[in-house]
Amino acid sequence: MSIAAVIPQWFTTRRGLAMGIAATGGGFGGLAFSPMVTSLVEKYGLSWAQRIIGLMAFGICIFGSL
Repeated sequence: MSIAAVIPQWFTTRRGLAMGIAATGGGFGGLAFSPMVTSLVEKYGLSWAQRIIGLMAFGICIFGSL
């Protein structure tokens, strides 16, 4: 997990809390992402589901970069 190497550089206090939030967010994202992908594939087909997921990932990465 690459976030484990980044968090200690940014947080000097409460590193444990920051790591816990990051780990929880990653786990919750994986839990929510799976049913969403299944629903997209059933509704739009595999090729459009992949396009939608790619656009969502792009948007999330842009937001994270800002």
